Amino acid sequence: MDIESRILSDLDDKMHSLSEIAITRPEVAEIFVRDEPESPKRASVFYTLSVFAYALHMHQRGILKENEWNGWLRTIRKTFEVGTIGDYWKATGLGEWFDNEFQDFINNQIIQKISPKQ
Repeated sequence: MDIESRILSDLDDKMHSLSEIAITRPEVAEIFVRDEPESPKRASVFYTLSVFAYALHMHQRGILKENEWNGWLRTIRKTFEVGTIGDYWKATGLGEWFDNEFQDFINNQIIQKISPKQ
């Protein structure tokens, strides 16, 4: 594993730890978003999106191979299709917290490709 991958992994671990704190202790969630009544839920959504972004970037770097990536892709699509994460993505502006590549991936490869709710 190269130095950049180790640093990315370390930063990702730190962000996940911060998200876990916000989920388990809603009173500190305002560090991320002030006056948000659904802070723990929003933190959970952010945490989940961070995991998805990490999987995408590791696939783009060639660390996550096609077979594993296909499993992640199905998981991401299904989560957006049957869960409320897509609603949060569209309504809250959480996408702005992520890089343009991940935003484009979610908007063009996930949201546009899932079947509309019946």
